Amino acid sequence: MKHNNTAILIFANSAIEDASRKAIGNSEKLFQKLNEQTIQTVRETQLPYFHFTEDEQTGNTFGERF
Repeated sequence: MKHNNTAILIFANSAIEDASRKAIGNSEKLFQKLNEQTIQTVRETQLPYFHFTEDEQTGNTFGERF
């Protein structure tokens, strides 16, 4: 299957960043697992992908960061 000019963009905070913003028990482990699951699912598509955490994003809104 050939995918010309197709890639997946993932905009996701790191587990540490999400844990600091959301009050959920064991949240860092939870968010780490969710991030790992997302990356695994994307890899299975065999499409190129780009993962942007808060370290690569600038701006106050999703639109600005995008």
